[in-house]
This record gives sequence, structure tokens and C-alpha cells, in this order.
Amino acid sequence: LRERGRLPYGDPLLTGTPGAAYGPVLYAAHVPFQVMVSPQPVNTRSSPQPLLKPELPYYLPPALATKLCTIVFHLVSVVALFVSAARLSGRRDVAWAMAALYCGSPYVLGVGGDHSFIGGLTFVSHIGPAALTLAAFACLAAPFASGLLLALATGAGFYPILMFPAWTA
Repeated sequence: LRERGRLPYGDPLLTGTPGAAYGPVLYAAHVPFQVMVSPQPVNTRSSPQPLLKPELPYYLPPALATKLCTIVFHLVSVVALFVSAARLSGRRDVAWAMAALYCGSPYVLGVGGDHSFIGGLTFVSHIGPAALTLAAFACLAAPFASGLLLALATGAGFYPILMFPAWTA
């Protein structure tokens, strides 16, 4: 798909834009959203160094695809946290409180203003690995599924690899 211009993720022109994605799992997670939002390729060819000439315009992919992907990852996070908390505490009110605390966290909402901000739902690269890690915790009763989700989280971003010693123990 990338060769046909439909999936330009990884393109150097997208660095620092909502269309940027990091890790192979995040690349793959964008596929259904990119195809849904823009079924036709936005450029005839996606190359590492596109020719930027007036007669050969280069179009960025729709940011909506990344926004939708981020929303889905966020919903996975909330559901996984709710399931984990309900299972561990045996109480739904504790699960609702955990989900509310997560959703109200400045690291989920983002810190900063319109132009200078860090974290939050503005970065799929921050929400995706967290969602898959929380899903791994929700699946602790099924070790294979939990390990698979943690491996996917590692493929979405590097930080879950730091949990490897605890997971192997």
C-alpha cells in the first residue's frame, strides 16, 4: 500500500505532523483509518524525497485518519483499565474511578497550550503503546494474550520493553 501512495507514514515530510507514526504496529494500526478516510491515494507515488515542484504537488494525508486511530486507542485504554480494575478490586465503582482518573490525567489530556504542548491525545505515539499495555494488563488471566499484547505494545513504541524483566518473572 505504501508503494501505491495510499500510506505515506514514515515519509520524512510528515515528521512532526499528525500523520507521523512510530513503530510498525502504529503503521499497521493506521491502515484501516487511512483507507476509510482516503480510499484513493493522496499522491501518485510516495518516495523518501518527493520532488516539490509547482507542477508536481505533494499532498499530506488526512490528519483525520490519525485522529480516529488515536481515539480508538484511547477507548481501548479506558475499557482495558476498567476491566483490569474491576477484576482486581471486584468492585465496579473502583473501576469507574480508575477510568475517570486516567481520562482526567494531564498526561492523557495533554500539558501546554495551543503551540507548545506535550503528551496527551495529540500524539498517537503516546496513546497507542499505553493502550496496548493496559490491554495486556486486562488479559493477565490469559498469559499468551497478555504477552502478545505486550509485544504489540513494544512494536508500537519502545517503552514497554522496559517491562520485560517483570513480565518474565
